[in-house]
Amino acid sequence: MKLRLHTLSGQLFIRHLLVAILTNILSIIILFIVLASDYHYYMSDNLYFLASDTVARWQMDAPLEVFPQEYGFSVIITPEGTVLYYAGNSQCPIGERLQICAPYLDELSHNQTTLEYQQIKFDVYIIETIEQNRVIVLYPISYNLFNIDFILEFAQAILPFAPTSILLTMLFTLPVAILIAVVTATPLVKRLSHISETSQKFSDGNLQARVTDKKSDEIGFLGQRFNSMADILAQNIHLLRDLAQTNTRLMNEIEEHAIQLERIRLSRELHDDIAQKLFSLSAHSATLPKLIEQNAPEAISLAQNVAHLSEQVNLDLRALLMSLRPPNTIQRSLSDVIETVCQQFQETHHIPTTCTLVLQGKYIPSGVQDVLYRITQEALHNIHKHAHAKSVVVSILEGKNHLTMSITDDGVGFDITDPATGHLGLMNMRERARAVGGQMMIESDSGHGTTIKVTVPIGLEDET
Repeated sequence: MKLRLHTLSGQLFIRHLLVAILTNILSIIILFIVLASDYHYYMSDNLYFLASDTVARWQMDAPLEVFPQEYGFSVIITPEGTVLYYAGNSQCPIGERLQICAPYLDELSHNQTTLEYQQIKFDVYIIETIEQNRVIVLYPISYNLFNIDFILEFAQAILPFAPTSILLTMLFTLPVAILIAVVTATPLVKRLSHISETSQKFSDGNLQARVTDKKSDEIGFLGQRFNSMADILAQNIHLLRDLAQTNTRLMNEIEEHAIQLERIRLSRELHDDIAQKLFSLSAHSATLPKLIEQNAPEAISLAQNVAHLSEQVNLDLRALLMSLRPPNTIQRSLSDVIETVCQQFQETHHIPTTCTLVLQGKYIPSGVQDVLYRITQEALHNIHKHAHAKSVVVSILEGKNHLTMSITDDGVGFDITDPATGHLGLMNMRERARAVGGQMMIESDSGHGTTIKVTVPIGLEDET
């Protein structure tokens, strides 16, 4: 395992190390407090030793010695209150009554442990000898937890064993902390790395990649959640692939069906209109030479009919080619395309055509534009072929969420209830409208013209 501070293993190692160091510091502080709490016991033993030493010196009639601490002293007093012996900075000489030289000592009780005199606090220790003499020891309280002298002296007191204990503690805990950091961090890092590697494989396209961690802790739960998410995503991806394949197949079928319908329409147009006119043109042309020899005026009239028939065939072919031309609505706007269709229809068939477009400039999908273009072409073609109209009006009105196109002629009309009127052209227009979510309605009556109305959506309807 590579140990880098910015990695998870490095962070875990640093945290374990900090815990070990803080634990050692806390242990030292606790040890110091525990030892400091025994100060009074330590001082009690020390004062007892000073009292016993004073009694021993008095019994051996030893000379008076300086007390080991400035301002501290000890005295031996008879039951009557007379000073028998003293050591240190005592104010009472031998033979003086304690009540006279130090009345504050005469008032001490056996239970009193501290005394303040001349702004100095003393530890007090009182014992009685076999002869019922009292031994009073006063030791100044200058050693406490907030006194630097006490700290130094206390440190010197525990110095013989403290460094060894602290050093042993540090030497033991730090390696253990390092070992625990390595031992605990390595499995966690491996488990998290496994989840990261699995997610990378899944994102690279391996939809079968799964986390194999089965433990019941947080990392195991994270792996289980990843597996659940991966299962759902894999299922959705398979569904999308199947849907895409289905859509492709349907589009191919629709395209093939549209091609077949277009072929049928073209073959019908060629057969019913152009082919018949060409047959008539051929027949008239064949009889024209003989007729010129036999009857010149009638031949002239026939020649005029041949010329007119040739012009009609030419116009029909131009109209057929125009219907096959791509709309080019990607480069041109819908209004330009519809106006061009209307203008070409008027120029080709000499039928006055009015084009009224009210568009607000919103985005119109190219599929919708193509459908409106094709329906306009088909409708105008039917008007020329069947309606015998004298005028045509084409209009497109853009609403909030839809387009409405109407194509009206003043031709002969037809009975929409007659099954014979449901020919291929109208079926094609209805199918084109449905393909973009629209609908087509026809209003017509014999002798009163026809109106074709197409409505297609271009946005979401308002929620109600």
